[in-house]
Parts: sequence; structure tokens; C-alpha cells
Amino acid sequence: MNTQMKLQDASKILLAQTALLFEGIHLDYTDTLRLLNGVDVHAFGLDEVDTIILRNVVNALHFLENTDFNKTNIDLDLYITLNSILAEEQALFVGKLRDIPTSIGCIEEEIGVYDKKDIMHEIERLNFIDAGNVKNVVPKVFCRLARMQPFFDGNKRSTNFLCNAALNKKNLGIFFVNDENVQDFNLHLKDYYQGKNEKIFQFIGDKLMKSAHDIDKIYIRFYA
Repeated sequence: MNTQMKLQDASKILLAQTALLFEGIHLDYTDTLRLLNGVDVHAFGLDEVDTIILRNVVNALHFLENTDFNKTNIDLDLYITLNSILAEEQALFVGKLRDIPTSIGCIEEEIGVYDKKDIMHEIERLNFIDAGNVKNVVPKVFCRLARMQPFFDGNKRSTNFLCNAALNKKNLGIFFVNDENVQDFNLHLKDYYQGKNEKIFQFIGDKLMKSAHDIDKIYIRFYA
């Protein structure tokens, strides 16, 4: 059976906008559609860094759509490949697991280097998602991996694309962030990063994950 990834147009828009919002870039429906239809990334009048991000997101979506999951597993190799696309020309080391401590603005202490086995353990959980556990497993995997900061750059984007590859492989919908919920998402994620609470798990499961059946409704509500 051919399990090459086929994303609905609405899914492509939502996933592209999610990755861009992680970087503080807002594109409305019309511009996102133009981007995905092949308009040159320089046409959007963004600075050089943001233009690179646009190109990388388009390339990552193209990669997923042309991936045959009969031959590709949801594993560390896929995660590294996604990062090598999504962080291209942004980080000194792309597609490479971080081997030195790092810091991010909302956490006072440095984030240490995580053992590869810990990263692989979280990724492996994505292979056991089903309709009954998906809204519990995916939010935890996303948040834990994002908090680990496995890569030098592009961690949220790479992790979201990995989670969505797993969701799409089993036809379990998508995990997305849009203008309506990005502020709450960022606040919840900041609290989680700082160890204040884990409310983000339920927030993602309830608000940011939709079944394949609901995707067209989301498209009409937010973007039509």
C-alpha cells in the first residue's frame, strides 16, 4: 500500500502558518496560498532571515509530501532530516544534535545536553499513537522535545513537523497553531518551559489538534 504523504490544501496552509508563527511571521490565507503555489519567497518583502524561513518551510512541506512512509520511519533520522531542511542557513550546525549547553530567553538556567536515548524515547512514542491516545501522547512529545532543544535552531518547527508526519501517517489529523490561539499557546509553553505547570498538554489536545474530518471546517472558518 502506498503511504506517500498527501496533505489537503487546508492542512498545508495550517502547517505552513504554524511554522511561521513559531518565528513571529504572520502570513494571511492569501499570502500563504501564494507561497505554497510557488511565488518567489522574496516577493513578500521580508528581511533576509525571514525570507530564508519561508523557503525552508516550503521545502519541508515538499519533502513530507514526497516521502514514502513504507520506507521511512518516524524516528531520529527523520527528525534530523526535517531539521536540516527547516534550519538551513539559520544555524551554524543544521541537522546535528546539540552537543553544548544552550539558553533561551524564558528560562534562567542553561539547558544542558540531553542524551540521544532520551530524545529517541520521546520520538518512539509517536509510533504508538492511535485514536484513543493521540491527544494525550502528541502534546507531551512535542513539549518535551521542544523543551529539550535537541538542535541548535528550529526546534519547535522540526518537532511540529515530526508530530504531523506521525499524525498524517495514521490519518489522525493535524496539530497546528494559528492567529486565534498563538498568544495562549506561547503563554502556556512559556509556563511549561519554566516548570510552572503542564496546562499546555490539555490546551494542545483540546484546541490545537483536529481530526482529518474537521480540517476543511477549520479552513472555512479561519481562512475563507
